[in-house]
Amino acid sequence: MSQEKEYLEEIRPLIRDWLEKRGLTLNEEKTTIKNVRTAGLSFLAYDIRQFPTKTLREGSNRYHRIAKKMAQEVKPGAKRVRLTPRSKPKDEEVYSCIIKPGKEETKELIQKIRKYLKGAARGHTFEVVIMKLNTILRGWLNYNKYVCSKKTFSRIRHEVLKAIYRYLKRKHPQKSWGWIHRKYYKTIDKDKMNPYAKSDGKRKKEIVLVNAAKDIPIIRYEKVKGGNSPLDPELSEYWTKRNTKMGKTRFAEGSKYEKIYKRQNGICPVCGEPIDLEDDFELHHIVPIKDGGTNADKNLVFLHKHCHKAKHKNLHYK
Repeated sequence: MSQEKEYLEEIRPLIRDWLEKRGLTLNEEKTTIKNVRTAGLSFLAYDIRQFPTKTLREGSNRYHRIAKKMAQEVKPGAKRVRLTPRSKPKDEEVYSCIIKPGKEETKELIQKIRKYLKGAARGHTFEVVIMKLNTILRGWLNYNKYVCSKKTFSRIRHEVLKAIYRYLKRKHPQKSWGWIHRKYYKTIDKDKMNPYAKSDGKRKKEIVLVNAAKDIPIIRYEKVKGGNSPLDPELSEYWTKRNTKMGKTRFAEGSKYEKIYKRQNGICPVCGEPIDLEDDFELHHIVPIKDGGTNADKNLVFLHKHCHKAKHKNLHYK
């Protein structure tokens, strides 16, 4: 990133030469120079752009009101007193960098759901349709929940409900909307538009469509405190707490997997190290299925992938 476009154009041939020495080539089609304030850029399915932000300006009416309030709240005998709020000059342009889910990727997701409901879903029961949609939605939503996605999630919820409505009308062309609503929708938290299906398996349960606008909370990455290095042995407790806290965000809130992760405090019982957000891990049955074990929460535990292999090969130690 640079303030001057000419500087970036000078760097491009240097990068090309640097890559050629290592047997690599620069993709000229994908390597473009864009203005992040007017055009923005797309990277890893995210749209990155700077927008003008509303900040406190010096000399404004709001500035004087805050300054007056600060002067009234000054405690007697205070050593450090600030009587003016933090603000920006009137003429200074201030921008905020906003990262959102990509527009093209959002369109592709909606089109994928519409295509499925118009095609492959015709021969399936509504239970299978809901399970398939939940698989598609959860993966996409969990990938985009770390950026500014609230408006996008609400739009996806709206479009998915419209697509399901058209699917159900095609499935029951002679039935009224009231009949369809009573059969395929239920009320959750005063929201009457929640498609659901009753499972016909051994355990009778209801499968509800994931609510993109509510069920997947937006999560912000916790900033690392300045000077905290993961190589510092004195900060091992700090990094353990941080990694396990971020590890919880991999699972849906209130899900079975989250309960298992919380029960073991995010720690792998084989190696004793935390299982964080970026680790590869697997579910392990404490009592094997062949020996009468079940898939109940109490019989499951998360292990690192390499610890799981070592466990089954009896390479671990107590």
